[in-house]
Amino acid sequence: MDPLPALLLQIVLLILSALFTSAEVALISYNDYRIKALAEDGDKRAVKLLSLSRRESKVIGAVQSCILLCTVLAGAYGAWSFVKYFPFTEAVSAALLALIIATVTAVFGEMVPKRLALKDPDKHALALTPFIGALRIVLTPLTAVINAVSYITLRLFGINPHDEAEKVTEEEIRMMVDIGSEKGVIAPEEKVLIQNIFEFDNMRAENVMTHRTEVAVLMEKDTPQEWEKIVRDTGYSRFPVCGENIDDIVGVLHARELYEFLYDGSGDAKSLIRPPYVVPETVATDVLFRNMQREKSHMAIVVDEYGGFSGIVTLDDLLEEIVGEMDDESDGEEDVPEIIRIDENTWKVSGTAPLDELEEEMGVTLPTDEFDTLGGLVYDKIDYVPDDGAMFDVETDGISVHVIKIQDRRIERAIVKKLPPHEEDNSGKSEKEKGAEE
Repeated sequence: MDPLPALLLQIVLLILSALFTSAEVALISYNDYRIKALAEDGDKRAVKLLSLSRRESKVIGAVQSCILLCTVLAGAYGAWSFVKYFPFTEAVSAALLALIIATVTAVFGEMVPKRLALKDPDKHALALTPFIGALRIVLTPLTAVINAVSYITLRLFGINPHDEAEKVTEEEIRMMVDIGSEKGVIAPEEKVLIQNIFEFDNMRAENVMTHRTEVAVLMEKDTPQEWEKIVRDTGYSRFPVCGENIDDIVGVLHARELYEFLYDGSGDAKSLIRPPYVVPETVATDVLFRNMQREKSHMAIVVDEYGGFSGIVTLDDLLEEIVGEMDDESDGEEDVPEIIRIDENTWKVSGTAPLDELEEEMGVTLPTDEFDTLGGLVYDKIDYVPDDGAMFDVETDGISVHVIKIQDRRIERAIVKKLPPHEEDNSGKSEKEKGAEE
């Protein structure tokens, strides 16, 4: 018997198996949004593909049935046709044939077609759409039987065959982003943006607000000229307006409208104050962002659980949590370090400098469990509130602190020196306290 027809049939079955495998992978992996866009543009193949995707389980069942049929036919017919050409016993020849056919089918009928389909699933899905559509119609009876048996089997295992597959989780997306970044598919900047978007949903207003101690406010009782001086000195565009005290926020003033009023010189300055958009500290940042867009508000007043003024959040603050810091032309070229070393035993330190960082920088032991900043440590050692512009000295915990700048009752800058060992006896006492003892 001529082996050529049997060999040609094996090749045909291999090609069909490759086509069916490509079709299965393409149907599962194609980009749904891209195909929908093509369908909206009038691509008939895309329209047909979307129609097939609505019956995905039946279509996949038909394709898998064909793959199984091709594999069984190739194995059975190959063993029957070629076993007599092997110089071994029938059992050994059949085993060798099965191994050869399985290897060829696995490589050329499955692995290679899958890789090709995954490389461009949209192209493969569109190209194979007519073939898959015709196949689904022809194999409808067989597919119905196979699906029915599958559903019954799943039910026996307590699985609902109509349940949707579990949606992709945030952790899986983060993992895909990490893998894409490592392989160079996703740029580092894109990875940061995606990660920031996920973190954005987990933050609250209190995490992004500018604290009340850093906010420039206007007092309702002041004149427009006094307002203008604060606006000019700070350079901000919007300001909370306070009534009797800083916790009494009566509205928000836009600097541009104030300058228009001063230029025009008519009307009531108090009419420039707009109602404040007030939010609690606990509001989620993504919710706050959408609400501020809806309310067309560029500034939100954040209050604590007692209704006290906590700080402000602007749209720029929220955007910076996603895209990073956005310095404008009015910002300095670089931030001034909070701890600057002057010489071997002297540092220029910001009042907000973290105490643990100062401890590490100076090589001394400071009460970091009790205080977070240098300002907190200094205020604990004095029994009065210093006026703006005042300068004074405090010695504590092996360091000497010479405060050189007070603003809004906050310690802005100080010169900090490490005390020699013999001078540490008076540690923890301010100059005022030591003078009283003398």
